[in-house]
Amino acid sequence: MRAGLITGALVASATAGAMLGIARGEHYSPFAATGRQMLATLAPTATPSVPVATIVGLGLHTLIAFFWAFLFVAIAVRARGVRLIITAAVSSAVIWALNVWLASSVLRFGNDLTAFPAQATLFYTVLTVAFVGGIALARVDHSGE
Repeated sequence: MRAGLITGALVASATAGAMLGIARGEHYSPFAATGRQMLATLAPTATPSVPVATIVGLGLHTLIAFFWAFLFVAIAVRARGVRLIITAAVSSAVIWALNVWLASSVLRFGNDLTAFPAQATLFYTVLTVAFVGGIALARVDHSGE
C-alpha cells in the first residue's frame, strides 16, 4: 500500500508537470480541457468555469495516475535494478498503446496532449522514471532515524 501511494503521488506530480510543460508553448490548460470533457459527459448542458474544470481535470488525472501506479507496483514490487527499469519501460509502453487504441479520450493518460511522437515519448519517459523513482522511494528505510 505504501509503495502504491508513494509511486502514485510521484507519477501524478511528474506527469502533471510534463503535461503543463508540453502545453505551455500552446498556451493551453490541459487540466481545464480534461475537466470540461469529463463534466460534459456527466452534464452535457453545463458550462463549468475554468477553475472548476481545472480542479475536475486535475482530480481525474490524479485518479488515473494512482490507478496505473498501483497496478505497476503490483507487477513490479519485487523487481530491482535493470529489471525494474525494464518493467517500468514496458509498463509505460503498454499504457501508451492502451491509450492510443482502447481508452476513450477522457480517460487517456495525458488526455491527448501526446498527439505527436516527441510529446508522447517525453510524457511516457517521465512516467517510466516516476515508476522507478516511486518504487525506489518506497524502499527507503526510515527506521534508523
